[in-house]
Amino acid sequence: MLTLFAKNSVRHADRPAFRDAGQLVTWQEAERRIRQVLALWQRAGERSGQRVALFLEQNVDSVLILLAALGKGDQIALLDPRMSASEWERTEQALQPEQVLGSAAVLNRLSVTAPGRSVADTLAEAQNEEPSAEEAEGRGSLLFLTSGSTGQPKFVERFVPALRAEGRSYVQTLDLTERDVFYAGLPLFHSYAFGCALLAALECGGCLVIPPMFYPPKVVQWIRRYDVTFLPLVPSLVRLLVDSLDEQVALPSLRYAMVGTGQTTPELAAKFQEKLGLSLSGNYGSSETGGLVSRLESMEQARGATGRAMSGVNLLIADEAGQPVPTGVTGQVLVETAGLFSGYLGMPAPTASAVGGWWKMGDLGYLDEEGRLHVTGRISNVLQRNGKKISAEYLESALLRHEEILEAAVVGVRSGEAQDDRIYAVVVQASGATLDAPAVRMHCFETAGRHASPDEVIFVEELPRSANGKLLRGELLAAVRSLSGGALS
Repeated sequence: MLTLFAKNSVRHADRPAFRDAGQLVTWQEAERRIRQVLALWQRAGERSGQRVALFLEQNVDSVLILLAALGKGDQIALLDPRMSASEWERTEQALQPEQVLGSAAVLNRLSVTAPGRSVADTLAEAQNEEPSAEEAEGRGSLLFLTSGSTGQPKFVERFVPALRAEGRSYVQTLDLTERDVFYAGLPLFHSYAFGCALLAALECGGCLVIPPMFYPPKVVQWIRRYDVTFLPLVPSLVRLLVDSLDEQVALPSLRYAMVGTGQTTPELAAKFQEKLGLSLSGNYGSSETGGLVSRLESMEQARGATGRAMSGVNLLIADEAGQPVPTGVTGQVLVETAGLFSGYLGMPAPTASAVGGWWKMGDLGYLDEEGRLHVTGRISNVLQRNGKKISAEYLESALLRHEEILEAAVVGVRSGEAQDDRIYAVVVQASGATLDAPAVRMHCFETAGRHASPDEVIFVEELPRSANGKLLRGELLAAVRSLSGGALS
């Protein structure tokens, strides 16, 4: 990774590389400070290849330490600094780190067994070091914490070549250059934000702008102040941003606003277009495949599609035997990309989920005549009623088409020896809405068909989600099961 830094340091020496609320660092200065940290660690006799837990704060210092550890050849787990003590206990047990890096406040709050080191203190100690010319090129790796839908800690490992392949995919697909400015409003410890903000900025030599948090009134100010061109979002933040604006705003610098890791309704996409004057583009991917594998130019024209394959990515729809199916025919979604992960930490190589080098996404979908991918649901989220298969995502999409439904999730509970699922719709109403269960069932009957109407409707204040906004379907199933007394489907 430092080879890339050296090139950017020469090509874009005095151009901004990283900016947060308190400092601006050029490419040349960033390389110097990273190499000073490497020199400090070398002088202290620290070996490469250590397993490091890094609580990645939203600031430049944390990014510099991360890149230094990658240059050293360490195996670095990116963690949420807001993690609770109980979450850290489970994570530490799964990770078994040799060293922990983070802010002094986080290290003091959590009971850390491994040696802990403050990010700020490390950078301060390194200020007088002669920059090191050495690095363990290509050997470093990142561990992205993913809970899937179960909430159990699991680490996806990706080495430097795969990380760089992901960055190049963004640059080539979106025609990014050193003039692009990336707004890291999403937590950088999440693979989606890390890829489309940090990795893309590194590969094109652009600037990464890192706000301390996503605060809608400040987002527009920062976009205007720093001429932001790229804005990654998730659906919940799209809604927060749209709802915070009373009128249309002019953001002439903004080239891309991309939403991922959840469902976005056409209505929300239209409101975004109305308020910000820019089409909201969609995407599809996973931590395992190196972020995004397909991109849709406009969510307003989605019609169920998630877009065409990104540069360097191949998509395949296959039957259960792994054989390709014709255009328009639904099958399992497979992906081939140089950004693919190497495996899960502490688990056997993921051969069971691969077919001849193609990664099984765990989703059902099809390719249309224009080569666009349509994802119809998770293979594991297919419910059954009267012998018919029903995708939970299909019913969730129908629910979200109701103007008074803010969020929705669907789960199935099977009782005793029954072969059919009892379908539960868990709904978050919009502010001021007065929906009741019969109205929700009638809406589903009219939009999704009789066979897909839920048996029960549960109204809640919020759905259980991870730090990056991903639905924790396992927690939701457990909560519904406790209400129904049935067995999980």
